Amino acid sequence: MYSLRQGGLPEGMLMSDSWVSSLIEFLKKIDNKEAKAVIEAIILSAIHGVKDKRISISEVEIIIFNLDILLFCKESLRDPRLSLIISYGMELDSIHELVGNPEIANACQEIEEILQSRKSISWSDL
Repeated sequence: MYSLRQGGLPEGMLMSDSWVSSLIEFLKKIDNKEAKAVIEAIILSAIHGVKDKRISISEVEIIIFNLDILLFCKESLRDPRLSLIISYGMELDSIHELVGNPEIANACQEIEEILQSRKSISWSDL
């Protein structure tokens, strides 16, 4: 399996809180519309990486599917759709443990469909 550390990130960068902190600090400095687009691009890349087995579920949880990003989407962006996607992504490891690889591909596909549908989701849907 491909590891992001092989892709040129400094040793320890990915596995520390500094990655998420740096990402959130960056997202806070840009317009909300642009921040949403950055998060969507990271999600899409992460999902494709998991489906292609180039990145592990643990790594995508560190990169994007984590509580810090979820709180940012809820509190700063106030975006229920991205919040739903992030919370679903946070469950990928549990899905993998309970039912295995075939369902991971289905879960990734479902996340991708929600992301690409642009369907409006309200807080009451969560």
